Amino acid sequence: MFERLMLSSSYESRRKEIEAFNARNETRKRGIALTPIKFGISFTTSFLNQAGALVNIYQDGTVTVNHGGTEMGQGLHTKMKQVAAKELGISAEFVRVESTNTGKIPNTSATAASSGSDLNGMAIQLAVTKLKTRLSEVAATLFAAEYKKEIKAEDIVFGNDKVSSSTYLKSPFPFLN
Repeated sequence: MFERLMLSSSYESRRKEIEAFNARNETRKRGIALTPIKFGISFTTSFLNQAGALVNIYQDGTVTVNHGGTEMGQGLHTKMKQVAAKELGISAEFVRVESTNTGKIPNTSATAASSGSDLNGMAIQLAVTKLKTRLSEVAATLFAAEYKKEIKAEDIVFGNDKVSSSTYLKSPFPFLN
């Protein structure tokens, strides 16, 4: 990666240009550096790297998301809404993100050190995955009864604001469409 960055940034030629500029200018100087570092997300103390999410899916197809991150102008709630919508295969307009509340998500971690989106987004993704697994069982049972054919939970598809079977792409159930 370091070598690719050296090439793509034209580092050597830029460095020579800067050295030439600095040689011509006594009081005004420029600099350039390329320093390899490794920084992962979040905190170095692993118990601080925790997140939680509460996702409620209602009969009308709307979704409420609670997470432990603090929105402070960085667009965290928007990102969390997008994670939930993408995972459920629905438009973001159907998702409402509630304000952070330790009564709903206890022991929240600080929203800092690049952790807000990553930790809380994964908590939402995990919660939605669990819900989709449960809902797929219910949907498969409903589809099987409607079509009088065996439909497995693995055949259930969440997308385009609908729940459908990969075999029968339109849901016969209005509350699932």
